[in-house]
Amino acid sequence: MTFEYKTVVVSPSGLRVKGDDHSKELAELLSKNNNKLAKAGWRLISMNPSMTSQGAVVKMLITLERKIEEDS
Repeated sequence: MTFEYKTVVVSPSGLRVKGDDHSKELAELLSKNNNKLAKAGWRLISMNPSMTSQGAVVKMLITLERKIEEDS
């Protein structure tokens, strides 16, 4: 069985104001993005914060995998 992998950066758009909490917006973006990719056969295998600002996560790296059909 062979897999392919994809890594995506997810972050809210727009200006960031010091001290703003973007958790809700980031969660909605992650759900929307992950559901879209799942419909294309991708399975989430990890999520890691890639950038923080004033103690809040503002960017996430998500890594996904899906099976590749092998020719027999």
